[in-house]
Amino acid sequence: MELTNDSEYVATLRDSDLCLLVDGEEVTTTTSRISTFQTFADENGLASLPSEGAGQGETISGWLFYYFDTGSGDNDLALRYTREETEVSVIGGPEGGSSYTIPAENFDIAI
Repeated sequence: MELTNDSEYVATLRDSDLCLLVDGEEVTTTTSRISTFQTFADENGLASLPSEGAGQGETISGWLFYYFDTGSGDNDLALRYTREETEVSVIGGPEGGSSYTIPAENFDIAI
């Protein structure tokens, strides 16, 4: 996974901003096997995505580890980034400033 934060707005993009979707539904992933994932990653030279995230203008890369019970059959998997509603204030300008709202939106990436 590679995250690039090249927005004109100041924010930090973190791995915790992403969730796993299975067949279009958000699933609760278990952290009970995190030590198993860490052992697997260490043995295979895989670095997890840095938890401090990507600041404005930065790119970070690493692996995301999820564990869930697949049940039976094939599943459609995706990652979802949810951008929260954000109030933006502009200082200065011909009218002395303004503000507006960026609406919340989900961005799904099929995997």
